[in-house]
Amino acid sequence: MKKLIIVFSLIAGSVVGQQYEIHPMTKISVDRELSLQIFDNINEHRDSLDRKSFEWSEELYKQSKDHALNLIQNSKWGHWGDPTVFTFEILNMIDLRFTNLENPNSYQIGAHCVKGWSESDGHRGSLESPIKTKETTSAKIKCYGVTFTQKLSTKIGICVFHATSITNGQEWIFVICRSL
Repeated sequence: MKKLIIVFSLIAGSVVGQQYEIHPMTKISVDRELSLQIFDNINEHRDSLDRKSFEWSEELYKQSKDHALNLIQNSKWGHWGDPTVFTFEILNMIDLRFTNLENPNSYQIGAHCVKGWSESDGHRGSLESPIKTKETTSAKIKCYGVTFTQKLSTKIGICVFHATSITNGQEWIFVICRSL
């Protein structure tokens, strides 16, 4: 019982702890091209691991777009939504000033995003999880050193936003990826 309480605390703390108040943003725009590029980068990464590719989901793209736009417009970012409407959610908030990318193209931004997720103990399991099949609907996934059973997916939707801080003019790229 004590182990169960510790595991629950770690998982709950890591998700709830990933909720941020952000500067108010202006010039918020959707970048569908970059959304599709990051989808390609994810599947390129999965292919390098001999994992099957995810399928694109227009429904999840629209759901992610609506959810993320609402967060950004309300000066929030992170895991604020209802986790029962998707299998997993991975996010990124990129300040290009602090990357080694100069005048990056879409492929470089996508590769940077996927590299960050693949090196993160909290994101790698979902990013690299097996694809759902008739025989396999869940798998053991590690998250911050804790192993748990995650429902598997076949489809993902990704939405990318460009936004500029009203406070200091800082430019951001927000990425939300959800699976079903």
